[in-house]
Order: sequence, then C-alpha cells, then structure tokens
Amino acid sequence: MQIEILVQPFSTGGPLYKPGAGGITVLAEIDGKQLQTSRDFKLEKKHLKQVLNECPKLYADKDAKWLLDEPEAALDTLLQLQALGDFALLEWPKGKKIQISRELGLSQAQFSVRKEKDWFSVEGNLQIDEQEVLDMQRLMNLLNSSPGRF
Repeated sequence: MQIEILVQPFSTGGPLYKPGAGGITVLAEIDGKQLQTSRDFKLEKKHLKQVLNECPKLYADKDAKWLLDEPEAALDTLLQLQALGDFALLEWPKGKKIQISRELGLSQAQFSVRKEKDWFSVEGNLQIDEQEVLDMQRLMNLLNSSPGRF
C-alpha cells in the first residue's frame, strides 16, 4: 500500500500540495468560482510531525510518501491514521474515501461456559454487524490461520 501525505488548502476540493512546500498563496477555480487562500506552513508541518509521531511505520521522508508492502503494517498504519482525528482524511483510490471498520472487542462478543461431566463446554459468537455473526469455531479457525493482529 502506498501512503502519501498531501495538504488541500481549500475545504471544498482544489489542488493538493506537499506539507510545507510550494507557494503560501494559493489560487484555484472551484465550482466555477475563483478562490484564494493562504497556507499555514507552520500548521502543516505540525500536523506532519504529529502523523510521524503517531505512526511508527512512517519515518521522516522529504516526499512524505511511503510504500508499505506487509499487510499487517499497512492495516496497523491505517488504524493509526484514522485515529488522528479530523485533520487527517484518508482517501483511496485517488479521490475515493476509505474508512477502516471499527475494532471489535468483548462488548460485541457473547460467551457461555457449561460444565459437562468432567469437562467444560464453551460456546460463543462475535457480532460483526446487524447481518453478520461469527461463531466460536469460525473465530478459532480465523485466529489459527492468521499470524498477526488482523
């Protein structure tokens, strides 16, 4: 997965720039209107630094561009980027928004343990969404076949 950090000075679209590079004054035609704005290089660099601090797989790079070839690292980085808040908008591919589905935890799981003779019996499921529920056997198979967190 390729990740590139770009700045879009106009909230309604317009051109993209590398953080802290290019002109301070930006002109663009958006929806038939000529618009002008000034970029805040200090804020752009602050946000870039925050991204680099929160996403360990993204190291300082003059082009603010990275290639993550391992799926585990890519998914983990996407979760970290999504957690950054409103200033970080994830788009994929070229203009289409992407969002990682929510992380599931114990609040979406149901388990029951019963004693059967000298053994314990465990049943359970995980509610993915309104339509999809994974039973305990399927979850165990998925966990065994996955070497990492995802």
